Amino acid sequence: MSDLNRKKIYQRYREKHREEIRKSARERSKRNWAEKPEEMRRKARERWAKNRERNRTASREYYQKNKKHRQQLARKYAKKIRKIVIDGYGGKCACCGENHQEFLAIHHINGGGTKERKRTHAHMLYRKIISHNFPSEYKVLCHNCNASLGHYGYCPHNLKSNKLT
Repeated sequence: MSDLNRKKIYQRYREKHREEIRKSARERSKRNWAEKPEEMRRKARERWAKNRERNRTASREYYQKNKKHRQQLARKYAKKIRKIVIDGYGGKCACCGENHQEFLAIHHINGGGTKERKRTHAHMLYRKIISHNFPSEYKVLCHNCNASLGHYGYCPHNLKSNKLT
């Protein structure tokens, strides 16, 4: 049998069994990633480095082609992760009890919120809070209470103690 005939036979086989072949390849890939993740990561980095410009161009083109959809997904993800964090801290202002998600903010109990906000994006803070299992150095306050604490050092809702801890 000539090489040309072998190629045609193999090509027909691939066309006929395309879904099976893809499914098998996906399963093999999942198995490899589960069994040897470090090696798979190394190979993926090597493939990316080898085809860096082509991959970057393809990524840019994909993003431009799907820009609106990607932005919608990003907004949806941001809202979802913010809701998880706010609900994780009780879902309402710790001072006045305001519970509208739009009015709530994350308060840094020990200060440093401005520095952290300049250093990182909000969704990164939310991911950090979730990964650290909702640490006690943060809490949820409404924007009014949070601003009052930041500017005056106390919240008008809590005048008796003059300081919210």
